Amino acid sequence: STAFDIDSLKFLEELDMPFYKVPSGELTNGPLLWNFARLGRPLLVSTGMATISEVEQALAIIAHARNETAEPKDVTEVWRGWSNPAWRSSLIGHVTLLHCTSQYPTKMQECNLRAMDTLRVFGLPVGYSDHTNVEETKLIASKIALALGASCIERHFTVLERNQTKDGAVSINPSELKELTDFAKL
Repeated sequence: STAFDIDSLKFLEELDMPFYKVPSGELTNGPLLWNFARLGRPLLVSTGMATISEVEQALAIIAHARNETAEPKDVTEVWRGWSNPAWRSSLIGHVTLLHCTSQYPTKMQECNLRAMDTLRVFGLPVGYSDHTNVEETKLIASKIALALGASCIERHFTVLERNQTKDGAVSINPSELKELTDFAKL
């Protein structure tokens, strides 16, 4: 589940969520990132709209939170920790980066799935957050991402009719979820 502020994150922690998704719009929110990481749960970190430098800084903040008990006084402290290979290694098994195009719906020609290769420079698993129109693309972007080595796929999900929900165009239904799951098992 996703939290957009500290209060929402506290609420999710009360629900004992097994992992959290850091939304793209909060990737540069250092205090929120630090608090996500302090909970010790695995994180899916969405990178839509971010530069590679912003992704690296977010990872440095997460590494700091995994290795220190007090919030950093400044960004210099964060970067000092990031220079420690053990701190960077502490992200393995705890952070998955998600390539994401934050346009809803995303046109197929704007998915830029090869951006997953760029994110692999950090040595972490890379997945894909798919916001393509399900009826137009028939899950093809998610399937291509899996074929290109995506470690996971994030899709919006609904049991409602597409026209009954705000994000219906990008949401998959139970039968589409089964189709995508079956494909992922191949």
